[in-house]
Amino acid sequence: MNNRIDIIPPQSYLLRDEKDTGIEREMKDAGLYVNTLDLSAAGDILFVPVRGLYSHARRSMKLVGVFINNGARPVFGLKATLRMKLRNTETELGAVHLVFPHEFTGEIGPHTGLLVHITVPVQGLSANRRFSSSFFDSELSDIEALTEKPKPPVSGGK
Repeated sequence: MNNRIDIIPPQSYLLRDEKDTGIEREMKDAGLYVNTLDLSAAGDILFVPVRGLYSHARRSMKLVGVFINNGARPVFGLKATLRMKLRNTETELGAVHLVFPHEFTGEIGPHTGLLVHITVPVQGLSANRRFSSSFFDSELSDIEALTEKPKPPVSGGK
């Protein structure tokens, strides 16, 4: 059995005074789903789509997903290209080039997943629709993981 994956929110969420029950629920739901998967043969960094909400007016899909650090070292930032496909359809989801700096990710420890919302352009759907995780295939490429904690900027005070 694989190691349990803990789900964390983006750093900006942790800095809020008030917490959002929707985000808390998404983290719980994502954790329940991700921890049913066998990730033992997966790479060090992976993306697991949890659900998608397609808006026909915007011709885009808001993806709720989890970037998982399946490696042995903490990750302090991430760059990657995400390609998504809806199974058994001709629908095209655009590739997304992602840059998540340390200020966004915070520290993603080993066996930890970062909950994210990503908007992806879509062609080929004709009405608003919700998609569960089983509809998606995803592929990450050009992955660059920052594995050393960035040094804080030096202030230029007098």
